[in-house]
Amino acid sequence: AGNLASELSNDAIGFRTRLSLTARLSPDLQLQVSQRYRSPMNIPGGRIAAEHRTDLALQQKVLGGKGSLNLRARDLFGAPNELIERDLERYYQEFFQERNSRSVQLSFRYNFGQGGGNNSGNRGGGRRGRR
Repeated sequence: AGNLASELSNDAIGFRTRLSLTARLSPDLQLQVSQRYRSPMNIPGGRIAAEHRTDLALQQKVLGGKGSLNLRARDLFGAPNELIERDLERYYQEFFQERNSRSVQLSFRYNFGQGGGNNSGNRGGGRRGRR
């Protein structure tokens, strides 16, 4: 049991990060790109491989701004799947998980009512309730 404790000890640092970029390509078209990354990490007796994923979304306003078409692509480049390796004196283990996270989604959204973001149409005549 004494050598087992020394095989399973570990001292490691890992980090995750996410970067998002939103750009208005025209008054009615918006693009968003998102990149996620997790560093490789040492674990007791082994290592977890790095992971990354890139997502993309486009939003096109339609019907005079009352509606929008949204296209979203997840995991654009088919990022590597999760890999965990353990190499100990008595055994070797490799865990591989295939997530199949690549997907594309198309949706339509329609906003009913006036919208506009002001409170002047509320009952009571405004923000302070004056009549």
